[in-house]
Amino acid sequence: MRIEKKQDIESLIRQNKGALVKKCQYDVLVCVEDIPRKAGSLYLNINPSGAMNFRLLQRHQGRREFTVLGSYSPDDSMGLTLANAREKMRELAKVIHSLRGEKSLKKHLNDLQLLKETEQKSNQKGGTVEELIVDYTAHMELENKRTFAIVKAELLNNFNHILGDEAAKITSNDVCKVLGQLIQRGAEVQSNRVRSYIMSAMNFGIKYDHDPRYLHRGKKYNIDSNPVASIPRQSSAEQARDRVLSTKEVTALLYNLSGNHFSIQVAIFIKLLLVTGGQRPYELSVARWSDIDFENRIWTIQSTVSKNKKVHLVPLVESAIIQLKELSVLNGEGKLLFPKKYNLDEPMPTSTVAQSIRNYCKQQSVNPFQPKDFRRTIKTRMGELGVEKSVRDRLQNHALQDVSSRHYDRYDYQKEKLSALLTWEKWLLNLNEID
Repeated sequence: MRIEKKQDIESLIRQNKGALVKKCQYDVLVCVEDIPRKAGSLYLNINPSGAMNFRLLQRHQGRREFTVLGSYSPDDSMGLTLANAREKMRELAKVIHSLRGEKSLKKHLNDLQLLKETEQKSNQKGGTVEELIVDYTAHMELENKRTFAIVKAELLNNFNHILGDEAAKITSNDVCKVLGQLIQRGAEVQSNRVRSYIMSAMNFGIKYDHDPRYLHRGKKYNIDSNPVASIPRQSSAEQARDRVLSTKEVTALLYNLSGNHFSIQVAIFIKLLLVTGGQRPYELSVARWSDIDFENRIWTIQSTVSKNKKVHLVPLVESAIIQLKELSVLNGEGKLLFPKKYNLDEPMPTSTVAQSIRNYCKQQSVNPFQPKDFRRTIKTRMGELGVEKSVRDRLQNHALQDVSSRHYDRYDYQKEKLSALLTWEKWLLNLNEID
């Protein structure tokens, strides 16, 4: 039996109500004109319950695949009429013809549905401010940026009232309110820090959506522009530090390092900063005993630790060896030169040294200085002692930007650095026996 017109379907309905109702479902071919060859056939599937559904049959790679078009309805109210089913069949037959046998209609429709669902997900709510902060600081950690924990804490604390908001909807005014509160309570320097942190986080969010490393996460921030770009920093709040300790101040400090003003560990830390030529406090705080070569008298600052991401070799003069041997009696059993007091697996924070120096300055009525001021002091005093600037720069591992240093010069300057440190050590010993 074939269905030519609507009356044929009505006849089938009457049969299903009579005594000759079949005990299983069956299909009746529906005649459809003007469809390409091998583009499928339209059938009306009849269920013993009386339900009728139009479905397309396609033979693809030797398999029969059915695609349901919809249920039959005499009018448009509940499903497809015969005319609508034929029209839908013609449209799908064109699709099958265009696929040229590369894939079946069923697979094609499934692919379209999957694409639609993916687009819907991408149009859903974008990543929040909190997610952006977490992703950005995790990226910092991945890139070996040692300040990632500080940045994360500052951003989460200062933007805690909008953490659940979409990052793409954050405006310049939102950021201004946060920075304004910091400025009003006199924390202008901190406001500049927070501004820098949130601006970098937003720049990360802009690139995040197109970074192949993060595509698998299925999350987008949809940030078009950085709302922090138009907010000025408080230039009057921060001035470049120029604190240089005088000869008298260095002499007094050396004398007091052996007194009760500093703990033994902090005193050795400061002495090592001095006798190694003013290396960065952080690089010393995370140094390991495996980095110290007593036989060849070299301290290796690893690329994962150094600020410019390059291995830095520091010659060790006798005064440094003496301090390290004394330190090994205190902390030699662990991996770190300067571990935390109650956690030997974590380095002593540089804030411990900074606090000790602040207390010392108050007690001795000394013009305040910070641990990083030792670098400037040593570089200045070495210049007065005749050490060339290029050697001083290399000793303190500054990033040299000239073409020759960046691309060609691979000499390690160990002899020149050692000579500079011996000159510096002699100057210190003339002030006060550092050991």
